[in-house]
Amino acid sequence: MERTRRRFLALGAAAGVAVAGCNGTGDGSDGDSTPTTSTATGTETTTGTETETPADTVGTVVVDSVTVQPGLVGVFVDFYLVLRRPETQWVVAEVAAADGPPPESFAVTTPDDAFEMRAEIEYSDAGLAAFGDAYAPTEPGWLAAEVPKPLEAEEAALTWDGGQYPVDGALLDRLRRPRTEFEVSFEAAPVDAVDGAARSIVTIENVGDVAGTFVAGINMTFPTNRPERRITRRVGAGETAVVGAAHRWNPGSVRGGSGRDYDQIDLLLRWRGDNISRSVDVREGS
Repeated sequence: MERTRRRFLALGAAAGVAVAGCNGTGDGSDGDSTPTTSTATGTETTTGTETETPADTVGTVVVDSVTVQPGLVGVFVDFYLVLRRPETQWVVAEVAAADGPPPESFAVTTPDDAFEMRAEIEYSDAGLAAFGDAYAPTEPGWLAAEVPKPLEAEEAALTWDGGQYPVDGALLDRLRRPRTEFEVSFEAAPVDAVDGAARSIVTIENVGDVAGTFVAGINMTFPTNRPERRITRRVGAGETAVVGAAHRWNPGSVRGGSGRDYDQIDLLLRWRGDNISRSVDVREGS
């Protein structure tokens, strides 16, 4: 994941724009952050300064961060869903506004195309596991756009009515990077001498020619449905990564657990275009 942090204010179409530079660290397994040049365009352009968002300024839009994601892990009621297709990637922006524009006015634009950003993913009630609440005109949150991978464009920007935010530097490089391929295995076993406990191991091999980020989710599917582990792991070309997770069934402790004991846990690994399920006998001494 490539992430940049830069506070960007748009004070309406007639008031011009102001930009302040501020670099942060990305969340997830990449952990890299790349500064970008603070530039902006609007009806007027002003020199970038360190500016705090006026809390009561109507029409203000603040872009706190923009990330490039090969896929998204959403949470829908009681399971992880993985939004990733071989031919696409995602741009996710964290946006705040005071009586700002509606979500549908935001887009990722290139000289030839515009890709609408949205505050909903495939299930309207689903949220993004790493980003919290979705954007609304009076509430801060995320907006996401699905764009081609690679993005064949020399420049790109996040745009909305009355303003824009350049997507440049390492972010643009990441968008233009070709996709890679992973070979994946998923194993699960009981934890010795512990009732109701299991451990799982996901092995991820990058068999492509470029580095890539593996995005997945592990769900428990029996004796209840619940999200167990979200995985975002960057793997170099020709390299292998191993991700472990612990799982525990406590009767009566989660929805669907009526206090009844079970001797099996079913786990499901979901990632781009595929799933692997495993059943584990979790009764001590069995």
